[in-house]
Amino acid sequence: DSIRNQTFTDFELYIIDDLSTDNSVSFIKDYISKNALECNFIVNKQNQGICKNLNYLLQMAQGKYLTFIAADDWGDTNRFESMLKILEAAPDDVSTVYSDALLVDENGESLHDSYLKHFRPDLKVPPQGDVFQDLLSFNFIPAMATVTRTQAIKSVGGFDENLKFEDFDLWLKLANKYKFLYSDDSKCYYRILPNSLIRTLGARKWEDLYTIYEKYLGKSPATDKLVLKMMNKCLAN
Repeated sequence: DSIRNQTFTDFELYIIDDLSTDNSVSFIKDYISKNALECNFIVNKQNQGICKNLNYLLQMAQGKYLTFIAADDWGDTNRFESMLKILEAAPDDVSTVYSDALLVDENGESLHDSYLKHFRPDLKVPPQGDVFQDLLSFNFIPAMATVTRTQAIKSVGGFDENLKFEDFDLWLKLANKYKFLYSDDSKCYYRILPNSLIRTLGARKWEDLYTIYEKYLGKSPATDKLVLKMMNKCLAN
């Protein structure tokens, strides 16, 4: 509903079901029919994983900008409009606009923190501009609360299909080449579920984080110090 009711309406919508094992496909088909929703609904015959799905969308998408959101999250209805205004006025070296997200439980009730405060309580203000070093200390950008230039994502090679989750690796690749801007004009809502993908990865999450950090060894002495610290943290977990 938060996508269908956006105040900015000139967008292309893709919905992917990645071989779900419940009644998601029939539910989505009913929703599309009931709301006369103009979209591209893709039903995978084999599970592809989020990164491979997003690379497929990156090839298919016609739009100048790209945003993605999981089925259990949502955003304010002015999100597209407010973020696009910022990106349209920004120089070409800005790839991404992001906002904060409020944490909610499975019933949509607010929890005690925002995404930024929960995952990066050390940050006094949301970073802007060159955010690469800040990102190295751990992710603070909510994936569902971003809009990014499509060409910028293509220029850094898209999504790493060897990883189980998509966002942190992409933000680092983009931040290594482009600048980021922060917007407080709208909010997204990040649902905390016990059975969400990132919460069920276990040790694989730390293995993937190790792989992500390893990519930046040798960038600079200052970067190496922080990268090694975070790689040791991954090993400890």
